[in-house]
Amino acid sequence: MLRKIVGAVSIYLGLPKDIYFIAFARFLLGLGNFIIPFLVLLLTQKLGYSTTVAGGLAMGGLRGAISIRNPYRRKTCRQLRP
Repeated sequence: MLRKIVGAVSIYLGLPKDIYFIAFARFLLGLGNFIIPFLVLLLTQKLGYSTTVAGGLAMGGLRGAISIRNPYRRKTCRQLRP
């Protein structure tokens, strides 16, 4: 098992340092994508927010939560129909 891992990693040895930097940066950015689901879980289960507000906060920050609760927001076409 260890030999397979070493063999898979050994093909990347000797690349320029820029490539390692880019790969590490992409790895960190990928970890950042896991924050949103955990943030929604925290907001709904621990802090008692509704799923609508928690989704708005997670996806749009404070601006997303305000747009959900704002009574003066623009109405959609579906809301304007009689």
